[in-house]
Amino acid sequence: MLIFLDLINNRADQIAPNDSTGVFVRTILATLFGFVLNEGYSILKERKRINKVGDNFTNDTLNLLDSLKKQVNLISEYLPNVDPERISSSAFHLNVLAGIDPSEILKYDRLDLFKYFDRKKFKKADSKSLVNNIMSISVVVKFNFERLKNADLLANQESKRNTKSFQDALSKISRTLSNIMTEIERKGNDINQDDLFLSWHKVLKPFIENNQIYSDHTEIRNNILIPLAEVNAQFRTDERIDSMSVAAQEAFDAYLALKQGLIDFNIELNGSARAFQESSESLNEQILKFNQTQMKKSEVKGSTK
Repeated sequence: MLIFLDLINNRADQIAPNDSTGVFVRTILATLFGFVLNEGYSILKERKRINKVGDNFTNDTLNLLDSLKKQVNLISEYLPNVDPERISSSAFHLNVLAGIDPSEILKYDRLDLFKYFDRKKFKKADSKSLVNNIMSISVVVKFNFERLKNADLLANQESKRNTKSFQDALSKISRTLSNIMTEIERKGNDINQDDLFLSWHKVLKPFIENNQIYSDHTEIRNNILIPLAEVNAQFRTDERIDSMSVAAQEAFDAYLALKQGLIDFNIELNGSARAFQESSESLNEQILKFNQTQMKKSEVKGSTK
């Protein structure tokens, strides 16, 4: 800095020595020098900022690709647990979300990114295409992930509600059997001689003695609800089946609601898996284009040495 100021002073002395003009010239030259210095500093600072923005964008793009791959794998691992033919109360309680968040990518200024890729020796059309494609893919990914989150939330809420209805109906079935047994004994009759009670008890005994059967609603349907309906049909002229039929129907309705919830969620998961796989492939294609351009640039540098 001092060397440059000495040069300015010497130049001013040569132009207009020993008068006020020299002072004026010195001032002008110093101002020009300060302007040039500031402009140079600003250019270097801006270049550094653009490089940082571009590097961060590249890293965020790679992170998004990793998240997409994890999401596809997670759904693939999850799907066998969402089988409508084998309804389990734990089906909706597994984590299916990988935490994809393309929001950071969408915050970038496209003009900054165009400058970055221009400096990476991309053709203007190529840099524009690359940035716009990655941004578009990010928008689609964000939409699809929000949709999956909402579907997962809704499926869990409906599952809890329908599971409670199912369990309440099963408890009602158990209470109905107990009430009928009490009524038989109150009338002084022998429950071992009551065919309807014995038929019901035979069907419900596994449920009454082993509540772990709650873990698989399909087993309850196959081993309790269907046989119970058959007993009710056999004794349809007995008025006592009315309360049991109501409770059994409520359990069937809750079971069907659980099954439909699994079918809907299964469809949503398969659709999400396809959408995320397509986005992953598209994003990977853009990354390959970037890498190929960088390799070509390195080859050109190498050939010029």
